[in-house]
Amino acid sequence: MHKMKTRIKAIALVLAGTFLIQELSYAAPVDSMYSHDSSYGSPLQMIAQNPTLFETPLDFADLKEIHRGTNGRLIIHIQDAHSNLSGQENLAKTLEAISEKYYAPYGRRLPVRQAGDASPLLVLSEGGEGDCTLTPIKKIASPEVWKRLGRSYLAQGKIQGEEYLNLSSNRSMKIMGVEDLNLYMESLKNYAALAGKREAILDYLKTIEVSVEKLKNKYYTKELLEYEKDRNQKSEIRNQGKSIEGLLKLAEEKNISLNEFPAIQQLINLKDKEKQIDFNLANLEQAALVEKTHSDDLIPRRASLARDDRTKKNFLFCHLQNTSE
Repeated sequence: MHKMKTRIKAIALVLAGTFLIQELSYAAPVDSMYSHDSSYGSPLQMIAQNPTLFETPLDFADLKEIHRGTNGRLIIHIQDAHSNLSGQENLAKTLEAISEKYYAPYGRRLPVRQAGDASPLLVLSEGGEGDCTLTPIKKIASPEVWKRLGRSYLAQGKIQGEEYLNLSSNRSMKIMGVEDLNLYMESLKNYAALAGKREAILDYLKTIEVSVEKLKNKYYTKELLEYEKDRNQKSEIRNQGKSIEGLLKLAEEKNISLNEFPAIQQLINLKDKEKQIDFNLANLEQAALVEKTHSDDLIPRRASLARDDRTKKNFLFCHLQNTSE
């Protein structure tokens, strides 16, 4: 126990010193990390090698996952709400922010050093096939007309965010549809057929649900019914652990063997291992690891600029995950 306390104190002392150095280093703007050293390469090349450096436009989008590939290509997957005005507006603003930051001639914050970055912003769009870029038609009307028309079509769900940005701005873009038109139309027909039966299907599922509840009340024991009720109240992911504990306790009280359930056996083993973890020490070691990567990568500094704790933790987790691969 004495050695453990000494170890924790040592780690805390190291962290205190590194946090002080970190605070001093944050006095310089983040853009200065790229501004004067050509050895970094172009911003897009850097991000392709280390996608954790990508700055998500957090005013319009949330970062979910980061994965590092092996072919040097940068792919940004954006999930959007179809035919939703605010969702498509945020999509357009997200693409605009990416274009403004990383693509010539709008790369004001980060330097664009190589001609490769001067290529148009390529958007691969679902629901289309082939070249869907709207730039060629913009010459038949003024920018003001296209902005009004684009806004109207966006509100009606006739165009998507990338098309609205293409119509309403002079940014260099190329929109390519990624669909196989025949497969897309077949999928659309299947969806339409299913949507027409939606109410009948929902009514049928409701009937099944009511019948299942009647069977439970007839055959379940009092303890099992109470467990079911408690589980439904703890359906959130963060409470599922407590729900499983209730099931294990119920099985133990009824002397039910779990040998026939290998997945539950694995869960029990994991829970036993989890009890052996000193989470206070693990959190300190995690922070020390983050600080250790600070000298090699820029992600801790990037994470410090995140607008909320969830996004900051996501940045750090993705960085550590990619670093350890």
